[in-house]
Amino acid sequence: MVLGHGIYILGINGFKKTQSLIAYLLSVTAAIIAFIPWLIVIYQGKTSGRIQRLDWITEATSLPAFIGKWLLNITRIFLDWVIINENTSIKSIIWLIPLLWH
Repeated sequence: MVLGHGIYILGINGFKKTQSLIAYLLSVTAAIIAFIPWLIVIYQGKTSGRIQRLDWITEATSLPAFIGKWLLNITRIFLDWVIINENTSIKSIIWLIPLLWH
C-alpha cells in the first residue's frame, strides 16, 4: 500500500519536490519509526520460540476458510459473540449477513 501511494504521488506530481511528496515521505518515515520496535519484538520472540501463534502465516488457507474468516470479521463490527470463532462454519455465519443491511 505504501508503494502504491508513493507511485500515485509521483505520478501526479512527477519527480518534483512538492508539499505532498514531502508530507508523504515524512509520514512513511514516521510509520517506519513507529513500527520498528514491534517488528523487533516479533522477530526476537519468534526466533527464541516465545511466540507460537505465528505458524498460521506459513499455512495455505482454503477459499471457504478465507470467506468464513472474512465474514466473521465483518460481523464482529456489529456483533462480537463468544460462540462465533475461527472454527465456526460458514453456514452458521451466513445467517448473520441480513443483519448488516438493517
